Amino acid sequence: MKKLKRMLLCFLVISSATTSLNSWAKNSDQPDSLALAALLIGDGNLHRANTELDKLDPKADDLDRAQYHLLKGLLAYKSANYDRANGHYLASLKNGQQDLLIHIYLAQSYYALQDYQSALMAIANSGEQGKALSSVYSLQAQCHWKLKQYEAAWLALDTGAQQFSNDNRFDRQKIYYLIEKGLYQSAIEIAQPFLETSDGGEKEYIALGRALRGSGQTQLAAQVLEKAKLLFPQSTSVITELAHAYMKQDKLITASDLFAQAYILQPKLAADASELYRQAGRLYRALNINGEIQDQKAKLKQRLAILVELGDFESVAAMDEALNRLSLYDNQDIRYAHAYALFRTGDFDHAKLQLSQLTRADLFRKASELRKAMDRCKDAAWLCY
Repeated sequence: MKKLKRMLLCFLVISSATTSLNSWAKNSDQPDSLALAALLIGDGNLHRANTELDKLDPKADDLDRAQYHLLKGLLAYKSANYDRANGHYLASLKNGQQDLLIHIYLAQSYYALQDYQSALMAIANSGEQGKALSSVYSLQAQCHWKLKQYEAAWLALDTGAQQFSNDNRFDRQKIYYLIEKGLYQSAIEIAQPFLETSDGGEKEYIALGRALRGSGQTQLAAQVLEKAKLLFPQSTSVITELAHAYMKQDKLITASDLFAQAYILQPKLAADASELYRQAGRLYRALNINGEIQDQKAKLKQRLAILVELGDFESVAAMDEALNRLSLYDNQDIRYAHAYALFRTGDFDHAKLQLSQLTRADLFRKASELRKAMDRCKDAAWLCY
């Protein structure tokens, strides 16, 4: 079973600090750059915030070093420099930081560094302030899960659900844990009421369907996504995700029909719909949809492949000017396909000219065989036509 890519967790990130940072900045008598940097971080203007902090001397007597290092830590975290972030957070604590949220920031960085035990210790140090945040329970559960402390992870989610009964993140997390452990029916049992009450709408169905598909449960994925398609009939995301579930079951015609529905809603999906019909062997349907493709290069490349499969070599041979105009001869597979079509229509001279420009080893060998075939055909044309 493939491992789930990433749990759908809503960790705190910098946004959780916005209120306290803005409040501190507006009431601060610190140097203007420090207060301004706090406001800028609260508003998401991280580059400007860093510029303001760089103006400050961290050794200045009148600087609030605890707050300075907190802000530097937040910026380092957003730049994915987690070691540096933790260095600043610890320096902030050393300089008297009283805001216990800093322990949650530490926990986030430790989690990013895969130091899950330290992350749990940091969460414990956040005290009542950490317990007041629903996302902390998600982070705590995920740390336990990574440490294979499954009962503790489940307990953290149950505790969070009791504390924040209107927050559905805990059910979401349980669903994905159950999928990861291969308990698919249990996951579906929790998912059904969760999906009915979730504000996430089609995105929740898609995420669940994708997780089930990634775990090899393509039939269950299709069931979830079929329901989503009834609820959100105009959603191309739902339709294409359902198509992928059927593709995994080798039901190419069903997947093709779904992509055909999707491209009507979103024309840029025409190439995908046409390609699926080609793979499913419905070549004339593929050819019809190919005519709707707006990207001329993609359209002609795909059309050539369909016509070759149909055995319409006259049409392929007639593509010379268009292929040259769109620089598709840079693709040696296309040049060989065109040469083969020329051979099949009896234009040996032009075919040999195309073959002479092939340099790729595998195609060079095929070109040699095709030249031999043309020589045989000259001696006994009845063998070739």
